[in-house]
Amino acid sequence: GVNYIRSSNLETALFDTERVEVLRGPQGTLFGKNTTGGAINITTRQPDLSGVGGYVQASGATHDRYDIGAVFNLPVVTDKLGVRLVGRWLDNGSLGVNGLNQGIGGREQIAFRANTLFTPNDAVSWAISADYTRTKGDGPVSKLAFVSPFPSPAAGTPNPAPALIDIAISQGILNPALLADPVANGPAIGAALAQARTLFAGLVGRRGFYDNDATGAQGIYARTYGVSSNLAVELTPNLSFRSISAARWLKRWLDVDLDSSPFPLLEASLSSRAKNLSQEFQFSGTVGQSLDWIVGAYFNEETGRDFSRATALGTINATNPNITDGFVKNSSWAVFGQFNYDLTDALRFTGGLRWTEESKELRSFNRSSGGAVCNIPPALQLGGTCQAVFKDGFSDYSYLASVDWTLRPGLLVYARTARSFKGGGQNLRGTGSADSFAAFAPETVTDYEVGTKADLFDRRLRINAAIFQANYSDIQRTIVQASPGGAIVSLVTNAARARIRGGELEVTAIPLDGLTLSGSVGVNDAKYLDFTDVTGDRSNEPFQFPKYSYRLGATYAAPLDFGELRLSVDWTWRSATQLVGSAIYRDSLRQRAYGLLGARASVYIENLNSEIAIFATNL
Repeated sequence: GVNYIRSSNLETALFDTERVEVLRGPQGTLFGKNTTGGAINITTRQPDLSGVGGYVQASGATHDRYDIGAVFNLPVVTDKLGVRLVGRWLDNGSLGVNGLNQGIGGREQIAFRANTLFTPNDAVSWAISADYTRTKGDGPVSKLAFVSPFPSPAAGTPNPAPALIDIAISQGILNPALLADPVANGPAIGAALAQARTLFAGLVGRRGFYDNDATGAQGIYARTYGVSSNLAVELTPNLSFRSISAARWLKRWLDVDLDSSPFPLLEASLSSRAKNLSQEFQFSGTVGQSLDWIVGAYFNEETGRDFSRATALGTINATNPNITDGFVKNSSWAVFGQFNYDLTDALRFTGGLRWTEESKELRSFNRSSGGAVCNIPPALQLGGTCQAVFKDGFSDYSYLASVDWTLRPGLLVYARTARSFKGGGQNLRGTGSADSFAAFAPETVTDYEVGTKADLFDRRLRINAAIFQANYSDIQRTIVQASPGGAIVSLVTNAARARIRGGELEVTAIPLDGLTLSGSVGVNDAKYLDFTDVTGDRSNEPFQFPKYSYRLGATYAAPLDFGELRLSVDWTWRSATQLVGSAIYRDSLRQRAYGLLGARASVYIENLNSEIAIFATNL
């Protein structure tokens, strides 16, 4: 019931879970944080108050991948108070090496969690959780994909490509003095840049699949921890109260050589820290046999700092390094309600509504040349100093309306519409112009869906099917621009309109006892209806996910004299995917369609209450 403020270190949250719920489409009327694309609700296991228990789980795999986890369950007071302790260690070896023969793609992670459950009587349940996760590792695996198609300058049309100039100068094939008069020296500059382009093209694909030529500093460190309290009280048989309180902290830094080449083109050190406090109150109950309801209020405050130090075109750019530094304070509050009403024994209506108010505050310190040059326009500077304060407020509503009809036991059809939004904000990184520091608007989406859920033939066949369309307004997208001083910055902007439509089909069948067959297919057809920004008309850009995907799987379980044998195999496939939206890179940064075959064989030994398995995730 607590929002995870960043995706960093999320893997350990999936260890020792009770259940994972994947909620598709806009959410917001029931959860503390509104979201436009769906929500994943992870519920960890609570202490078992009836007896001592626990387990150990360990695995080893190729690429020096090791995973050890342990759980210990202790009832302190039988049926009243218990503690569940979780620990996990992950070690993934480096996948490749960089130009300095240092490992890349590897990481180590340790995590701990303690869940306490107190139930003094049948009407009160109080769950308290604390967790800590630390990750450290190599730089990311990145590859040179292609050489920029921008043309070399010709006489009379000076248009030098800065990155290629940097390469040409660093390799001694371009005399910097030629740049003093690029018109007159156009042919000589063009010849030098052509030579640099050929040099750079020779680096594409010349090393192993996971290796690159990067020579800049690389590495990652992340630490996240938090505490939460979930108190539930049954006030009367028809009225309950719940209070969810949480505090979470995050610290992260990353050194990365963004160009993955032996040249000093773009290197960065990034760090961030954040603290998030949240409080939610809920009242829920029933009225008669037909109405279930819940109302609540939610409060959230996030404070933190984001810092980056980037070196762009280190050989020739005198304004290096470029420093982005900002202190952030984001706060929000919301009120919400939702109800289910049984119109008949077979027909049910669900309605929900939420109102959210957000306040965003940013104190920005953007500078370059080690602080000698201020990148904040004078009109925005605070008291003549190199800092600016931006304050913006956003408010919007979310809703849900759905009708489901149980035609007969095991067969349900439904129709649903929902609306939600993702809050606006400020751009921490600017190009030096006032426009680049402008706030971006909230992103809103309205979703429509119809579908069916069917359990047939004594639950030996399950079919879930849905078709949907999501209409986006002011969808938030990232653009990359160069500042006048040469720094490369990413900015968030709004695309006016977009829509995603598609369908999903999931089938699970048990034709024989012990044999389970499953399959799914999905279609996601997405397009921008109107997308124009400072770089031009981008309406024809593709979305960065596959249009088609499917999965096939089979599991067979057979009893043994001492336990059970279980065999499973699965195949997943996805169509070609555009990794970067811009049309300039469409042919070069397109991931081809591919499929992955995985398999697992396990034996359960009843007397030892243990399982041994071998597995592969990419056969």
